Amino acid sequence: MPYRVYDHWAGRPLVFPTAPKPGEGLSDLLLRACSENGFLRVFEVGMLWGNNAHQQTIAPWITSFNAPNLSLVASVLGQDEAEIAPLWYGERNNTINFFDRQIRRKHLIRSRRVSPSSFKKAPYQKAIWHLAPLTFDPQTLEMLLDECPVCKQKIGWQRTLGICFCENCVDPENPHVSKTDFRDFPQPKVSAGLASNLRYVTDLIDPEVPAAALRALHPELQALGRGEVFELAVEVGRLIDQESSPPDTARPHKGGPVTPQALGDAGRALSNWPDGFYEVGERLRNNWFFRRKAGGPLWHPIRQVLQDSFFSAEIKVVVADALKGSLATTISEHSRGRLRAVPLPLEHLNKVARMSEAILEESAISGLPVPALLGCYLRNGFLCPDPHFAGLSNKGIPLIGMFEDLPLCRTAEVRMSLRDAVHLYFHGKGDPWPEVMAALRDGKLSATRIKGEDAYIDRLFVDDFQSWSGQLKTLRPGRDAEHIGLTVEERAFYLNCHSSCVATTMQIGALSRTATLAELQRFRRENITIKEIVLGRLASGEKLNLKYEGIALNRAGILPRHPAVHFRSRRAVERYYREKRARTSELDIDAISGLKEKLLKRNQIKLSPHQAKVAYLLNAGWRSREIAASMGVPLARVKNAERAIFKNCEVRSRDELVSFLVPYLRRKARSRTQ
Repeated sequence: MPYRVYDHWAGRPLVFPTAPKPGEGLSDLLLRACSENGFLRVFEVGMLWGNNAHQQTIAPWITSFNAPNLSLVASVLGQDEAEIAPLWYGERNNTINFFDRQIRRKHLIRSRRVSPSSFKKAPYQKAIWHLAPLTFDPQTLEMLLDECPVCKQKIGWQRTLGICFCENCVDPENPHVSKTDFRDFPQPKVSAGLASNLRYVTDLIDPEVPAAALRALHPELQALGRGEVFELAVEVGRLIDQESSPPDTARPHKGGPVTPQALGDAGRALSNWPDGFYEVGERLRNNWFFRRKAGGPLWHPIRQVLQDSFFSAEIKVVVADALKGSLATTISEHSRGRLRAVPLPLEHLNKVARMSEAILEESAISGLPVPALLGCYLRNGFLCPDPHFAGLSNKGIPLIGMFEDLPLCRTAEVRMSLRDAVHLYFHGKGDPWPEVMAALRDGKLSATRIKGEDAYIDRLFVDDFQSWSGQLKTLRPGRDAEHIGLTVEERAFYLNCHSSCVATTMQIGALSRTATLAELQRFRRENITIKEIVLGRLASGEKLNLKYEGIALNRAGILPRHPAVHFRSRRAVERYYREKRARTSELDIDAISGLKEKLLKRNQIKLSPHQAKVAYLLNAGWRSREIAASMGVPLARVKNAERAIFKNCEVRSRDELVSFLVPYLRRKARSRTQ
């Protein structure tokens, strides 16, 4: 088609408007717009927003420094310019603005990379897949495909037969149909032990991670940009990859991908700043082959890579100070197998354990945080999987083996998860989980497990609430772990909530960013969640609606600490439910039962126990919302019961119902106001 035809249609909106999706960059959005509107060649639709005829691609490395007319692009896509502008990276001094994080432009690759597992969930590509250092999808931890598994050609940007399909594997009978669907070729995933450390790095720049869910950086790193911290992790990972390669005296960082193992080690070093970072520095001491100038002293390789113009003077000072730490020297010595000779304090031992790949992997598989695992190794005779920590526990059974020995059950038979039971019944001080694991191993407490791929601790359930309640209420665990450092995920584990809720709670100042287990337990004594209330009723055989209980508390004026968190004042909530139980106890159970029997005997009117109770309260003058709050059921259920009562009794209003029920009640139900 001649180019002048495109000049005639330039600026016209596409037939199918294309809105941005979470994690998409401008290039990803434009490619999806081409695919959804039936364009085979990307440059054809590119001319609609004024792209030059010679620029026949929309790869990220092109759109990063060739500023497009965002207003024209937005009109073609049928969107507002304000929604499109944040997706363009821009370019200045070899730096791009990657969703408000400043990173180096050289990270953008020229070809596409895709995640088959992510395509199965949502068929669109994400901007973070096209950063060279990351070879995996941060959400699914699946390795990315950069070439077609069938034709072995690079996945490009110039043609599209669908986001999820290879543009080179064309059906001979129909050139607009691809024979290769990337979703049919799932890739291996990164080791579970690396997940936490890798997400520490990727969360720094991942646009899909909300600000409330970001981990709190160490105070020394908070003054730096998150993009700068990400670049530091990438450079440290590249140095770790170069340990086994011949020294490159020219430049240590050449760009390109970083192995997940090395990037995970770098993330672990930054998450345990400064001790973990010094441990990596000790690991790279043999690579001190860089000289500041000819004949000058040797420089540490980490300090050498920071001489790049991208890094600010602040990060150079912070890194230099961290490499001079003294505490980490002791940790480095003991982490090489000399733990038995000079035992470390638990606080220092916790930092060393976070550098162990075997312990982190067992933490990911079991679902227990590292401090709880250390308690299992030190006090309760479980076998530590790391040979460097043989001095902790060199006998006993493996923790994972104990989980495997628990009996299987069906999901329908389960009533309460083990995590919920411990959270509900234990209100003491200290970490209860080492003692709980020992009780399960010794048969003092019983639990069952279900099949699945989640962590073991999330697949354990209890049925005998009475024995668990008695054991946990009298449990007196050790308190040596009360003051060691915890990650956001570990704080969420001990509070039995989501990590994003904990992050928001820290943001609003209700919980400090350095909260320990002792502070978490003090916070819990002052706050409560609706989930804990519902669990307590479940243990007594009563089921409550989680959503409706929250609505009822809001109407009573007992609001959460923040709209994004679920914590409320424990004192106010407990007072509300005491008053609610007092009102419910005033009901005449015999009168309700007699009403049901008399209606059935005299008029053949059959009411369920729930309907009889609703009829009794309507006769007493209660409103529908008050009945629902008193009975702990949704308002819709009460409304349905009212309609059934009116139909069975052949009445049309409450007044008629009250008149109809007078002969059937032994005495008038006590009024709500009385």
